[in-house]
Parts: sequence; C-alpha cells; structure tokens
Amino acid sequence: MATRPDRIKYLRDAEIQELLAQSDGELSDIDDPDFENIPESYTDSENFENDSLVYEEIDQPSTSKVGQKRKRIRMRWDNSEFMNFNLDDLPLEFRDTGFQGEVLSPTEYFTNFFPGIFWKECVWNKLICMLLKKGDRYTSKDIKRENMNRNRFYELRNTLHFVDKNNMTESQKRDKLFLVRPILEVFRNACLTLPRTECLSIDEQMMPRARAFSGRCPMRQYLPSKPNPVGLKIFVLAAPDGLVLDFLIYTGADTVLVEDKQLYGLGGAVVKHLVGTIPTAKVTHIFTDRYFTGLAILDYLVSRNIYLTGTVMTNRTDGVAGSFPKDIDMERGSSVSRRREDGKACLVKWKDKKSVLLLSSAFGIKPEGSCKRWAKEQRQRVDVR
Repeated sequence: MATRPDRIKYLRDAEIQELLAQSDGELSDIDDPDFENIPESYTDSENFENDSLVYEEIDQPSTSKVGQKRKRIRMRWDNSEFMNFNLDDLPLEFRDTGFQGEVLSPTEYFTNFFPGIFWKECVWNKLICMLLKKGDRYTSKDIKRENMNRNRFYELRNTLHFVDKNNMTESQKRDKLFLVRPILEVFRNACLTLPRTECLSIDEQMMPRARAFSGRCPMRQYLPSKPNPVGLKIFVLAAPDGLVLDFLIYTGADTVLVEDKQLYGLGGAVVKHLVGTIPTAKVTHIFTDRYFTGLAILDYLVSRNIYLTGTVMTNRTDGVAGSFPKDIDMERGSSVSRRREDGKACLVKWKDKKSVLLLSSAFGIKPEGSCKRWAKEQRQRVDVR
C-alpha cells in the first residue's frame, strides 16, 4: 500500500513575525554565501577613523576541471594609503595618440579600411543574387553599356549581398550578424591595425535605427537615457581622441562567453573581450563607467599588466562600500578610501551633490584636486575638493 505524502505545513502569523524579528546573524552563511555581515561600527562615521578592517572574499577559478566550483580567498581592506601608479609613465591628460606620418585624404582612409579585394567579393555575391532572381540579364554585355536609371539603382541596392546565402554552415546560421559579418570583419581588422595608446576607454554607444538599418531587427535595444534610445548597442574600445580601436555588437545572450559572464558579469566579460588585442608588454590604463567596473575584472586586468579606473556600483564591492560613512554624515567635497591588503585595489567614496564610488588599481585618494560646483545656498560656483 502506497504511503500518503506528508501534508504541506503552512506558517502562522505569529511564527512569521517571530522569524522576521530574528537578526541576520542567526541565519546560516550557507543560505546566502554572498552576504557580507558588516558590523554596525563600520557604518558609523565616528568610528570610521579607527583602523577598522573589512574582509572581502574573492572568487578564483578552481584548478580542477571537474565542475565549475571556485575557491574563495578572504582579503582584508584597511585605511592605509594606496601607493599610486607612476604618473610619469601614465599621464592623466594623454594628448599624444601615437600616430605618425602625414594626414591622408578621406578617400585614402576609406580605402585603407575597405580595400579593393573586399569590393570584388561584394560584387561577386551581388551578381550571384541577381543571377538567381533575373537570369543572365544583368551579366550580359549590352546592359553594361546602358546608363543606370533610378529603378536599376534601387534594384542593385536591394540585391546587395556580402555573403552567399546558399552555402551556410550551422554555426553561420546561428550568427545573427552573418549577412553583414564580412563588412564588420574588414572594418574591425582595419581598427586593430591602429596603434594602441597608454590611456584607453571602454563604453557603449547606440547606433540609431534610422542610420543603421531599416525594417525588422531582432538585436535592436531601447535605452531611454541615450540621445538615440532605439538602435544597435555597440561596446567600443576607444582612444582619448575618440578613435575606435575595437568594437563588439550586442547580439543577446551569445555576445560573450558563458563562462566569462558567470565570472565577471556582462560588463566585465565585454572588457575581457575588448582588451584581448591590447599588448601586455606595455602598461595600459583602462577607464570605464560603473556598468563595466568590478573587482573580478580588475584582478584579471592586473594579471595582464592593465590598470583599471572607473566608477563602480555599491553591490559590486563585496560589502566593502558598507564600511564607508553614510551620505548624510559626509560634507560636500569630503572623501574616504579603503585599500586592499595586497595593494592592487583601492575603493574611494567622494561626496559631491551625491556620493560617487571609484574603484582603481592605479590611483588612490591622493593627490586631491578641486573643481567648480554650483552652490544653491550661496548662489554661486564654489571650489569643491
């Protein structure tokens, strides 16, 4: 005789209130391994000046090939001063982009990015498409001697192809950018030939829909904070003068490797992909915003002789940001910092109108500068550290 399954037990109101009244310290660490229990003294601005410590657990890949488990190393953060990177080797205001030689004409620049062999391949794929649709009318000798009218131009445009759709592999069918992959690779290879400067920036930009494409596109994104909210999202590695050195088009979940996304997040995985073409023999400094910055990707870049500086989200500091004073306890222009015990990372909190968190492997809280900010009470611009 089959046994009757146990009936589900529901909690009463009194039991729920008793569970809610319990402190977080009574809960097991196994239930929430990523939770950092921060003592109340760390959030008190009066006790912050003391040499209190904050601990951070860093994920490191396991040497075992079985499974995806990772070991965690406990790191300590304190109030000691962070040793800045040598500013003589890495100037903050980098103006020399490393380009030498004469300035080329627009036609010569375009030819360098899109050589003649690319256009020969494009013409061949276009003729294949025309031949399948219209027979040999467009490849005959008589049609070449005729002048091109408007309808002919539109027909040529509609049959413009960069690949042969009749010979597609399974991997190419899964590629959402397969139809334009040749032109993207030609342009990207030309970008990779440009010299890398010491200071680089990684950010995202939107390619407007009206300028990039027409019709249906499964990869279009909507970012309301951008000037052009609808379009293709592109991650760009750029020089100080805005010159594109590498790029990655966002195509969905398959944009980056799954392993990198699990370890560094989407922003960190994009950074790892874009810095793959940067030589490690020379020191490089990458500047990012909070979408790309994190402790995991910072440690990876340091191993490649690349330094990272950028704003960071509070939930990406592994609880270290909780040791800073509250915003209400900080005056405008004040700042505090935490240094990791290995000397490879520094977290700084600066209070302007709102607080800003900065994470860097190159610079600490010093040297301090000043900037002009509008003071509502004085009705004038004042100096803020």
